[in-house]
Amino acid sequence: MEKAHLEALIRRLADDRETAGGLYEELRQRLIRYFRWERCAEPEDLADETLNRVARKLSDGEPIDHVERYCAGVARLLLRETATRLRRRELAMKKMIPPETEAAEDARAMACLERCLEKLDADHRQLILGYYGGTRQIEQRKELAEERGLGLNALRNRALRIRERLEECVRQGLNRDESAIRDTEK
Repeated sequence: MEKAHLEALIRRLADDRETAGGLYEELRQRLIRYFRWERCAEPEDLADETLNRVARKLSDGEPIDHVERYCAGVARLLLRETATRLRRRELAMKKMIPPETEAAEDARAMACLERCLEKLDADHRQLILGYYGGTRQIEQRKELAEERGLGLNALRNRALRIRERLEECVRQGLNRDESAIRDTEK
């Protein structure tokens, strides 16, 4: 957060800097609790982002009557943005792993995916296969989260991070295969 933005927020919370600092930290902790309650993966980062946005608005001269209420509204918007971003990542991942019918048609991509899965450590491989495999995904994901002592959002975030690494590995593997094919055709 820029110093000018932070100053605008501090001034808005209280006239006395020490009191304002205490109010700021109290507000930050309430936001962290809210994001934890909503089972967000990184509640501290989301709380900081909420405060950054509010501070920016105040610094830009936005008239805000009740800073705490405004922060609550910004936090709800940020929660929706985060959920939308996670859904988009999940959809992208589902598109990356070909369904069984396409796997037979694209053996190269499937072989590359298998190689990339083998590169993962056993725990990550088990998590990603358990998360995306099977026919009763909702129940499986709940069981997987319970086994690991995680909330569903934390499990989803871990699976997405592993999936992103897998996507990159498959992309690089397919590019290498394409290069090798072109080299042999010359």
